[in-house]
This record gives sequence, structure tokens and C-alpha cells, in this order.
Amino acid sequence: MTANRISTRALAVGVVGLLAALAVVVWSLGRSTGEATTPVEAERPAAAPADPATVQLTPGIRIDRVNRHVDVDAKVCLSEGALELIATTPGGKTHESIFAIEPRPRHLHAALKVLGLQSGAPGEFGALAASGDRVRVDVIVEKDGEESVTPVNVLVVHRETAESLPANVFVFAGSHLARPEEGDGLVYAADVVGDVITLVSFEDEVLALPEPASADNDRLAWEIETSCVPDVGTPVVLRISPLTR
Repeated sequence: MTANRISTRALAVGVVGLLAALAVVVWSLGRSTGEATTPVEAERPAAAPADPATVQLTPGIRIDRVNRHVDVDAKVCLSEGALELIATTPGGKTHESIFAIEPRPRHLHAALKVLGLQSGAPGEFGALAASGDRVRVDVIVEKDGEESVTPVNVLVVHRETAESLPANVFVFAGSHLARPEEGDGLVYAADVVGDVITLVSFEDEVLALPEPASADNDRLAWEIETSCVPDVGTPVVLRISPLTR
């Protein structure tokens, strides 16, 4: 279950925020140096019009700077079963996550930095809680020309009590930078393992619950509320909004 996790944490997680902020500065100035200088900068978006209300940072990520939220395109990848994550990447833990997002996790990190959010650090396998600015996540589904908006915690229930996840509150943990193998360049860990929004601690997640939670299979507590989740393959938007202004 955790074989593909990058375990190294030798580099300070605060470096991630610095690199993300640098990527945004380069983008906003419309510069092009010819090659990427950091993992976060590796895929720069095209220059955007000056100060639009909504900016497409990369394909699949839009930033609304007036209403202060980030919209992330995703698809349903699981409609029933036990959960360790709410969102992963197509190459991540899709058998334990409701959604797979289309853009790279590092671009989500950069988008949240544009809104002024500060990243903290991922949790440590149930022993230490994740930290960072708090956000909420809502799921937007369009059908027959109408949009429905559902708080993401409604989609998650306790496997013993059948009660919903108590609150729609997550922290911007911010993943971290790592070297998968000796001699490799630095990578944004969540890009590799796909831990985007988690219910347990993998030490690599972008968004996490504010309480410590173990990834031990015997202690997994959450599963999908099947009546609330669309069919597998349904396109959705995950709207991430700061809980502080």
C-alpha cells in the first residue's frame, strides 16, 4: 500500500513554498528562461491577461482571485469501498481514492500560494498532525446544464458508525521535495506518489486532515457514501477555498 511512498524528509518542507512562489513570480512577469530551474517551475503556463478575475494557471487549474478559490478538474475513480484519500493522481492510489485530478499536484500547490495560503508540513503516520493554512473542499458536478455543489466530507462516512466525516476542514500541508534515488534531481513528492487530499498520513500529501491519522490497514476508518458519489468516470470540479481571509 505504501511501497511507492517517498520516505525521505531530509529537506525542509518550507523550501516547497519558496519554489512555488518563485514559479508564480516567473509566470506573472511573463518571462521565459528556456528551461525549467526547479521542479515546481517545470511546466510554466502561457502568459495571462493582466489581472483577470479568474486565471487558468495550467490546464485543469483555475484561480478565482475575487471569490478566493481554486478549481481543480478531476474525475471519479472509485464509487464504493474503503478510503485512504479523497483525491489522487491517475497514477496514484486510485483504488483507495474517490477522485483523480487532471493537473499535477505541484501546480495545485502553486495555485494555493497565489491566493496567499501558507503551506505547513505533512503528518507522520498517525504520530504527528499535518500543519498549514486551513481550507474547505467542495465537489461541483454539472448535469443537464445545472451545477450541484456538495461539501466533500458528506461523501465520506465512518465504516462503523456510518456518520459523515465531521468537518470539511483540511490543512495545506504542501508535500515536500525529495530525491527518489541517490543522484536524482529534486522532485515534488506528491507528483510522484499522487497523494493530493488524504484521510491518513503518508508524509507526502498536499492537503490533509488536521488530526493525525495512520495509514495502517487495520485502523482505516473511512469509506465512501455510495449514495452521494457519481458514477466512475464522471467529470467533477474540486473547489478549494481558504477558511481564513
